[in-house]
Amino acid sequence: MKLLIPMLLAAALAAPLASAQTFDCSFPRQGANEWIRSRIVVTFTGDQVTVFDSLINQEKGGPIPATVQKNTDTRLTLRWKLKGVKTSLGYGPSLNYSLSYFKQRNKATANLNAPGIDILNAFGESPEYYSAQGTCQRR
Repeated sequence: MKLLIPMLLAAALAAPLASAQTFDCSFPRQGANEWIRSRIVVTFTGDQVTVFDSLINQEKGGPIPATVQKNTDTRLTLRWKLKGVKTSLGYGPSLNYSLSYFKQRNKATANLNAPGIDILNAFGESPEYYSAQGTCQRR
């Protein structure tokens, strides 16, 4: 009986750790300071999912929650928002991200919709939509 309680406690504490799942996504054509960063980490712990990249770290100091839009045998799609990001011209709008991971091919697409963003591109326009192609690896 003395051994049973510690064993049950250890099993209960280890169960959430065993269910954690991490996807490390790489977008090699993205620079370190792009709106879509070159690395995005997605972590599932139980029924919660978080995302993390260098912009999230800069603005929030750690992972933020994401919402699963689709999770099938072939595809995982997530969405998250990052609000109040500081830009060179002040504070940016709500940055609306999505990431689709195509499981059978380990391919990923990250998208950003940023209406009203106040950064001009080389053509003097303010793009509102960004996209990047990459891969994800399960860790």
